[in-house]
Amino acid sequence: MFIFVINFIAIILLIYLAVSYVYFYYVIYNASKARLVSIENKITNVDYLNSFNVVIYAHNCEQTIATLLTALKGQEYNKERYNINVILDNCTDETARVLEINSGARLWRLSTEDGYRAGKAESIKWFFDRIFINDKSDAFVFLNGDCTVRPDFLARLNDKINKTPVISGITLNKNLYSSFIGRTIGYRKIFLNTIIFLGRNIAGFLNYLNDDVFAIKKDTLLQVRNSFSRENDFHFELPMVLSNQNIKMEHSPDIRVFKQYYETTDNILDFFNKINFKKFFVFKNHFKDLFSKEYTWASKEYIISGLYPGEFFVILAIIFLSKFAFVDGFVLGYQGPWLLFIYYLILFIYLCRVAKFSLHKFVFWFCWLLFSPLALVSNYFINYYGAYMERKKLREEESKAHENSTFIDVLLTNGDLELMTKIEIINEDALFRVVFWYEKKFMSSKKYLRLSEALKEISDTLIEKGFALKICQNCGYFEFQNNGRSDFDRGNCYLKMIKKESQYPELTSVWDCCENIIPKHAKSFVKKELENLDRE
Repeated sequence: MFIFVINFIAIILLIYLAVSYVYFYYVIYNASKARLVSIENKITNVDYLNSFNVVIYAHNCEQTIATLLTALKGQEYNKERYNINVILDNCTDETARVLEINSGARLWRLSTEDGYRAGKAESIKWFFDRIFINDKSDAFVFLNGDCTVRPDFLARLNDKINKTPVISGITLNKNLYSSFIGRTIGYRKIFLNTIIFLGRNIAGFLNYLNDDVFAIKKDTLLQVRNSFSRENDFHFELPMVLSNQNIKMEHSPDIRVFKQYYETTDNILDFFNKINFKKFFVFKNHFKDLFSKEYTWASKEYIISGLYPGEFFVILAIIFLSKFAFVDGFVLGYQGPWLLFIYYLILFIYLCRVAKFSLHKFVFWFCWLLFSPLALVSNYFINYYGAYMERKKLREEESKAHENSTFIDVLLTNGDLELMTKIEIINEDALFRVVFWYEKKFMSSKKYLRLSEALKEISDTLIEKGFALKICQNCGYFEFQNNGRSDFDRGNCYLKMIKKESQYPELTSVWDCCENIIPKHAKSFVKKELENLDRE
């Protein structure tokens, strides 16, 4: 039974590694054609200067944002063909003050109700929803506030985006040649961007979008703007959305940004762990889409790519198979593991040749293997545990929040249309707050001693926008009870009395929704009707 299990695992590993080898050989072969492709691209003359809207996402970047702004102002590009906007996502440091001193950029302050940052995806959608009607730009460039760029950044980007509507760049670290750790991570990133990503791009495969630097045509952004939300890792999900809509995205090593902080061992592991972790969850969340006709073959390959093995896994698999190489009944025999190792060594040499790795770079590349075991353990254990604890904390916070809140369905009208919406009544430390919800958008009142005052603030704000809530508090048939209650959440409805269906008013809540609502200014009519009833 034992040897049967080992043989089964060995066959699975053999097929898995064999398929992976074919994939990597194909990607490296395509990367070897990059020089010819780049020469062909340089033949085309740039006959149009795009108007760029450069959008910088910043959260507590007071130490780095000024350097990036200086670099953008010094671009070798027509100054009238680009403008700079900075989104300040719940910044708690002096980023805003630094930017006010450095003029030349328009500031957009985003503040959430809970004080936590909204994230880049939500910030992009929030920003675009506010400017897209009046914006005259041809394309948007998105950068992070902790990066910087070279003087020819926009000129290179202009050449690329004239041919492809979505461009994803690369990120290099500040200390690429100044420390051992910096070179280790730097050469690893160069390898990924000049071999794997570039080879996949030429082969027609998809790459995830670089969160630090990407550009997108305005009309394309208009098509996919709903993909930017805090529920999605947009730089992993967006490539599939683009592919399924037949929109081309190019990964370009020519479009570079440089991190302004120095790399550490923690940064190295954190960077690659998050990438591997999220790629695995792309596979997990989209496994069923492998059988969907709405997904392109490129999107399906992209989903499967989350399972491709890393260097350390390949070496670990070969060591595992070698351990049983001389066991009687082992299906691969003693030659199988060695052949797998030789094929991998040839693949590795071919890769180094295409990447033009010198002996010096080869040493640092080999050092990466020392980090791989730590990365693997951290990726599938520490990160998974961290994500589990984060989800648990969110569930606990939501559960705690819902203990003191009540959701109620109400109708919203503008006189012609009626929309089903919700209001959330929250009781916090004996104070009331009301949140109006429509789809995923919300509007919150201040805290009040009386619930009716919180509801009135929401109602008045909606009236200013041309809408009215069809709730009892806003109805002429309704009157508050004078019973000393401080929250004013109950009252009398006189509709049935006026219709002579009842001798007594009906007790209702201020938030109750009713189709027979009449305006408050009609209350004088209701009083006259009640007086007539008294006379009778």
